[in-house]
Amino acid sequence: MALQAQDIEIVLDPKQAFGTGHHATTRMLLEWLEDLVHGGESVLDVGAGSGILAMVALRLGAASALGVECDPVAVDCARDYATENGFGDNLEFRCGTLEEVDRQGELRPDLVLANLDRQTLLLLCDELAQYVSHGARLLLSGILLDQEQEIVEAFSKVGAMLSQTA
Repeated sequence: MALQAQDIEIVLDPKQAFGTGHHATTRMLLEWLEDLVHGGESVLDVGAGSGILAMVALRLGAASALGVECDPVAVDCARDYATENGFGDNLEFRCGTLEEVDRQGELRPDLVLANLDRQTLLLLCDELAQYVSHGARLLLSGILLDQEQEIVEAFSKVGAMLSQTA
């Protein structure tokens, strides 16, 4: 299939890292990014996997992206993909938990992406909400429909406000 003028090409060889962009929750976040990246944003991708979301955010015009991933194999793959796709210093992947990577709470992203399962989102609720308190838009995906209300309630309790659902 030929690329159209508005298409973004990211080349991934799905070795051992999760996230090729075909999963429904990833596709939904990619669509949200198309609407929310206007140019110059800083992006934090929590549970970055292959790094596809961070890379697409940059291709759409974000100024910088940081992917946080606790799986060292996935981090190595994401770094390789970033190099293969011609990304430079504006894309970084760090191995560790969000708490380890942002120990001092100094990151101030404009957009925070978290395509994670229900349990992980609930565990990270307070940490993710801190970015909202600094003005970030928080994009959550990866949950089942019957888990949505629980996630919305948990994040509402820590100061996040629902502005969109799929």
